[in-house]
Amino acid sequence: MPSEVDLSDRELEILRLVATGASNKEIALKLVISPNTVKVHLRNVFAKIGAVSRTEAALYALRAGLVDHLVQIPAAADTPLAPAGEVIPLAQAPIDRYRRYLIALLALLLVAVVVVGGLLLGRSGFTPPAPAATSTSSAATTTADAAKLEQSRWQNETALPEARRGMASAVYENSIYIFGGETPGGVTGSTLRIQTGQSTWEKLADKPTPVTDVQAAFIGEQVYIPGGRKADGQPTNAFEAYDLRLNTWATLPPLPAALSGYALAATDGKLYLFGGWDGAQAVSTVYMFDPEGGTWQARADLPTQRAFARAVALEGRIYLIGGSNGSHALATVQVYFPQRDGTGTSAYEDRASLPEGRADAGAAVIADLIYVFGGKGDEQPGDGLPPLQYAPLSDHWTEFERSPVAIGAGPALVALETRLHVLGGSTPGGMAASHQSYQAIYSINLPAIRK
Repeated sequence: MPSEVDLSDRELEILRLVATGASNKEIALKLVISPNTVKVHLRNVFAKIGAVSRTEAALYALRAGLVDHLVQIPAAADTPLAPAGEVIPLAQAPIDRYRRYLIALLALLLVAVVVVGGLLLGRSGFTPPAPAATSTSSAATTTADAAKLEQSRWQNETALPEARRGMASAVYENSIYIFGGETPGGVTGSTLRIQTGQSTWEKLADKPTPVTDVQAAFIGEQVYIPGGRKADGQPTNAFEAYDLRLNTWATLPPLPAALSGYALAATDGKLYLFGGWDGAQAVSTVYMFDPEGGTWQARADLPTQRAFARAVALEGRIYLIGGSNGSHALATVQVYFPQRDGTGTSAYEDRASLPEGRADAGAAVIADLIYVFGGKGDEQPGDGLPPLQYAPLSDHWTEFERSPVAIGAGPALVALETRLHVLGGSTPGGMAASHQSYQAIYSINLPAIRK
């Protein structure tokens, strides 16, 4: 929880329940308080966290680490709270409210039939069997629905045309792009695209310089891919950009040094490259590229040498995750603040470490949470390293459901709508062509009944 937001234990409890999709009445029943008291608490919570709807409150709870998944709030419930004591005119009540009254009337009639039938059966000497156990709690039903969804959050997608690792990736207009990488046939420059709902990969213009161990950053309609490892095993300083609209490549000013296995992210219209492998060792150099000026600039070095780390941009800062110092996989997580660089204060801050060291993983952001899949540690389990979720507000890493297929080192990981797509990678068994997606955000259809 952010230190500036002071929620009471009761308010935290209510905020968690809102994030599960519970109505005011359901919250009141669970906490043994009146619905009006729930309204008062919710009004205070909304004011403190700056939310104007239940969806915004649920997103805040997710980002603060109060819940580990998001339940989409139905549109009928996603409205600001009415002032205390205000009565909503019947003409404005949702149609489902009439359905509720009808259901209640039918239920009363059913109870009457059962009671009368029971009396008649009792007089006849017949003893009916005990009814099967059922739950009358909508909260229990919601939990069961969530459990079913949890079991199906992984699904298979259209596999890559061939096994691949170390490639760059990007998402644009509901399409996934793959650039370069290494295949069983060697280092490639091929560019592939698959659109949402399609079952085949489309081949696009090849990257002029075939490379692997690269990352991509997306600015405007350009995908920037610096450096990488060539087929001869040596890194290059080549710098190329792909135009997503025109399907063309352009050669840009080369990197100040030949590097592969770096971490790359874009924020505020600029490209930041951290560390990497220079062909002999991991390095600590950091470079920034400004597309408007077309030049590379050296920035504050990393605190330590680091290669095969991952970088993700979030809220104007860049999170640097894991990597290798050349001898061991690192669990180090740091945040880089571009605006501090060159001011005389440190541009880096430490954050909670990974549960274990890992290098060459996949990392992506969805709903302001950071996800890490795959990678390679000093000791590699047969089923791969577990996937991780990081909540920046609570500075906490959480393991969650593993993929049915082991995810190794050098996979591509991209966020598309509500799902995270994991493609390729390399395991002890060899390179993979697999393409799986994980539903990081899902919705449960709840009745749109609110009181």
